[in-house]
Amino acid sequence: MSHRDPSSELVSFSGELFRLRVIRGLTQADVANDARLNRGYYSQIENARRAAPPPNTLKRISAALRLTELERQKLFELARMDWLKPYRLEATESAAEQFDFISSALNLPAAKLHRIRAILEEK
Repeated sequence: MSHRDPSSELVSFSGELFRLRVIRGLTQADVANDARLNRGYYSQIENARRAAPPPNTLKRISAALRLTELERQKLFELARMDWLKPYRLEATESAAEQFDFISSALNLPAAKLHRIRAILEEK
């Protein structure tokens, strides 16, 4: 069993999940049981052997970790970044195609989406 220092983790979904669990003094089994997950599955998520879980599962993990609203928001944002890793925007894609991809993948307020569109359309 490897021992990781939670303060040395880069900001990644799995690193943040590990950090939050350790600072609360919980074991993987504690979190997995409270979230109604298989411990092995939870371990794979935390050790980046699996991508961030679907939103409903992530909500259960957040509840099991007893996250504050800010912690939950950060964890979900890191999960969104993890979910997007397999997707790459091609340089040849139009601004409209890039905007459609970004707006469908992220849950952003309209004002931020408007700014993204403006940046993509700049020449």
